[in-house]
Amino acid sequence: GYPPREPREGTTGRWPRTPRAGACLKMLTLLALALIPSPRATLRTRGARMGLEEAWKTEAAAARAAFAAREQSRTRKKGSVAQLDASNFASSLAAVERVGVVKFFSPQCPACRRLAPVYEAAAKRFSGQADFFEVNYKQAQQVCREERVLLLPMVHLYVPRAGCVDRFVLSYKRRKRLQGKL
Repeated sequence: GYPPREPREGTTGRWPRTPRAGACLKMLTLLALALIPSPRATLRTRGARMGLEEAWKTEAAAARAAFAAREQSRTRKKGSVAQLDASNFASSLAAVERVGVVKFFSPQCPACRRLAPVYEAAAKRFSGQADFFEVNYKQAQQVCREERVLLLPMVHLYVPRAGCVDRFVLSYKRRKRLQGKL
């Protein structure tokens, strides 16, 4: 190959290679910073109108409302699949009169995210034959340890007065296995 080039005089050899490119980059950065209003700047202008304390309270209330809306969308009941956690796991499975199907999942797990629509479709299809539940591994780690969940997404089948009768790892290739078990 060719020998490496020597850097020009007055440069370090790294980007930007010319002093003009460095000046252009600096000017673009300053322009972008001047055009984008900062949250503090909007707070200052709003604070001048209504008083700084009131402006802070308004901003805090808006942030709390946005956080509550995000949490509610995360924990709401999805179709006919009920969310379980450590506080209601045992009581919900004790109250099951039919077969209980429990999926252990993690929101960060790609396989769990890929199988979520499949599980919800099975819940709608078999809604009269079984009760479907989900347990978030991140929120109920103690329950997952007690139930010996080692891989995700794992499905446990519970029968009334018998407890857990079957457990298996649900994969996209073997998604029909869930239908076969029901």
